[in-house]
Amino acid sequence: MKAYMIVYVAIVAATLTMGAQAQPNESPERAYFPDVLTIQSANYALLEKKYADCLNSENDGVVESALAHVAMFKLMYPVKELATLKRAVEQVAARHDSKEIRYKAYLVSSLYENPKQFVNEARTSYANPDELFGALASRMNETIVSRMEK
Repeated sequence: MKAYMIVYVAIVAATLTMGAQAQPNESPERAYFPDVLTIQSANYALLEKKYADCLNSENDGVVESALAHVAMFKLMYPVKELATLKRAVEQVAARHDSKEIRYKAYLVSSLYENPKQFVNEARTSYANPDELFGALASRMNETIVSRMEK
C-alpha cells in the first residue's frame, strides 16, 4: 500500500507540473511545484480527493509532499474554497504521529484560514517544500511578534 501511495503521489505531481517549462536561462530541471496557470486550470474536485487521500497516507514523505502542494494551491489561488483539503489538513495537524508534520500542517491550516495573511508568500517561487514551509513559518512568526508588540 505504501509503495502504491508513493507512485500515486509521483504521478499526481508529475501531471500537475507538466505545464511548467524552464525559461531560456534556467536549468532544464522541472520545477517542484506547478505553475499558476496549471493550478488555476486544474480539476479541483479530483485534486481535492487525490490530495486528501495522500494526506491520510501512512508514509510521512507522502503526507509532507501533499501538505506542500495543497499549500501552494491555496497560495496561488486563494479565492478557491477547498473544504475537503482544509479538513484533511486540520486532521493531520491534530492527529499525526510526527510533531514536525503536525507543525507543517498547522502552518498550512493557518494559510487556509487566512490566505490574505500570506499574500507576500504567494509572490515567491519555491524550489522545494522546505523553502515553502520556512516562508510560512516566518510569516506566522512575524504575525505573532507584531501582535505581541501592540
